[in-house]
Amino acid sequence: MLSFGAAALSAFVLGAGLVQADGPVHTPRVLVFTGTTGFRHDSIPTAIEVLGQNADRFGISFNFTEDKGAFNDNYLKNFDGLLFVSASGEDVLDQDGQDAFHRYVQSGGHYMGVHCAATALTNSTMFRQTQGGIFNYHPSFQNATFLKLDDNHPSTVNLPKEWRYPEEVYFFANNPRNEKAIVYLTVNESSFNNDGGDGGPNQGSPHPIAWGIESPYSAVPLLAGAPGAGRTFYTGLGHANETWHDEVFIGHIFGGLAWTLDGATTKAYGVGIVGSDLPLKPKPVPVAAPDVNVTNGPAAPSVSNAQPSGSGASLSAPLASALVLGAALIGAIACAL
Repeated sequence: MLSFGAAALSAFVLGAGLVQADGPVHTPRVLVFTGTTGFRHDSIPTAIEVLGQNADRFGISFNFTEDKGAFNDNYLKNFDGLLFVSASGEDVLDQDGQDAFHRYVQSGGHYMGVHCAATALTNSTMFRQTQGGIFNYHPSFQNATFLKLDDNHPSTVNLPKEWRYPEEVYFFANNPRNEKAIVYLTVNESSFNNDGGDGGPNQGSPHPIAWGIESPYSAVPLLAGAPGAGRTFYTGLGHANETWHDEVFIGHIFGGLAWTLDGATTKAYGVGIVGSDLPLKPKPVPVAAPDVNVTNGPAAPSVSNAQPSGSGASLSAPLASALVLGAALIGAIACAL
């Protein structure tokens, strides 16, 4: 569990991360896809629950589905981002769904993949271009030491320099840097026992774990009227249920998602041909500082294929909470001196 000071800093940075774009900002709407035709992770229900519990905190509206039929132009156009959480299987989307996915990113829609998403659509050159890396193998689940390469990126700003915890360390069949990815998180390969394969000679060095891809490299060519291709982000972390209850990991996930959405090529940011029409975020107002150790939150949304909900979380509470937490952090530091 993150310390109070670190949680305050994380909340401040991530709360600010969703208001960087110029012009009006609506509540971003994200479609979370957890469909599987390959290995299915036990942590998927936990991930759905945690994302739902933190939607208000980070000012994002989530819809959840496992229906491959949701991947059509008319449905995807309602979303600012797609989030694959351990979706797996080379055929998890049919060809029509893959084509709609590609057109969506070409239209400025954003994408983020988590953990086993690297095993999805492994035969698709389009998906490799968008996600950056395809799974090769992983050693046994064990402690490993992860190292951040960027102190300022929203996905790593709250991480310690060396973060040791149990994980499936993914090795990749290709180097995401060849897809124009910038790697933000790596792993110390001497910190765990590589008992699963050949060491991933094609993935490049340092060992990629989390990365991002900027427009236009995520999907080309652009569709008519699109201001740019969507930003994309991937992290190999997120195997265990316990991981999804770790505040450090939650900061990593929502930091990556905030950065992705802040590509600002969708209607939530006043531009684009896809995206949210949820209400504008009001100006932040002061609120009481929440207890960062409280684990209960709003009930997790059920997995459904319904049309996007019109209700979205306002950014005012998370941003104001971040400011209050930032002040508390300063006070805590002062008391410690």
